[in-house]
Amino acid sequence: YSKKRQSDLIGFAGLLLYVVYICHIMACIWLKFGMFEDCHIVKEEDGKCIKSWVYNEGFNEMPISSQYIFSFYWIFEVITTVGYGDYSGKTSYE
Repeated sequence: YSKKRQSDLIGFAGLLLYVVYICHIMACIWLKFGMFEDCHIVKEEDGKCIKSWVYNEGFNEMPISSQYIFSFYWIFEVITTVGYGDYSGKTSYE
C-alpha cells in the first residue's frame, strides 16, 4: 500500500469511529429523554396524555440493553438517512 492509500483508509476509519461515537452519545440522550416521563399531558382539562416512545412501543418492559440497541439503531438511521418513519419521538422532549 502506498502512503496515500494508508492515509485515506485511516481517515475513513476515523470517520466511521466518529459517527459511531456520536450515535452512541445521541442514543443515550434519546433514551434518557424517552424515559424522562411516561406520559406528557397535553391539556389539563382534557386529561389527554401522549406517551413517550419508550412507553408507547412497550420498550419499558425490555432490558436496558435492548432499549439501547434500538435507540442506537434509530439514531444511526436518522443521522445516515432520511429515516424510515417506523418510529418517532412523541413528546416535546424527544
